[in-house]
Amino acid sequence: MNHKNMLGMEIKAITNRMVRRLEGAAWDIGEKTPSSAQKHTIVYLYEHSADGDLFQRDIEEFLSIQRPTATRMLNHMEANGLIKRESVEYDGRLKKITLTPKAINLYNNIFDEINRVEEYMTRGLTDKEKDDFLRIARKIRKNLE
Repeated sequence: MNHKNMLGMEIKAITNRMVRRLEGAAWDIGEKTPSSAQKHTIVYLYEHSADGDLFQRDIEEFLSIQRPTATRMLNHMEANGLIKRESVEYDGRLKKITLTPKAINLYNNIFDEINRVEEYMTRGLTDKEKDDFLRIARKIRKNLE
């Protein structure tokens, strides 16, 4: 099989282009613009905060990243004033993650930006093609677990 017909190479190329688009947004929040993963994390935390306490392991699962990667990202987010880590009463080992007012103020811009990239990425695709792609991508993801 040559590289032109390898699914992994195509997925990697798509991911690189999507991340470049998300990280290419030129709106200013002060010292640093959040990375693509940080933007998705802000949206995830914002949209799931009503479901209960959220922890690093939830972010790891959501982004399919390993603990050290999540730790580095969350450390950067905390240093940039986007999240807080707070102890929970029922388990001293756990620290729930909450958004700061700064991150909450960014949510709408980030959500709109992610939607723009999603629309750009899927233009010309039918609903069936999108559904087929998601079904296949989820199968591949499960195979890799």
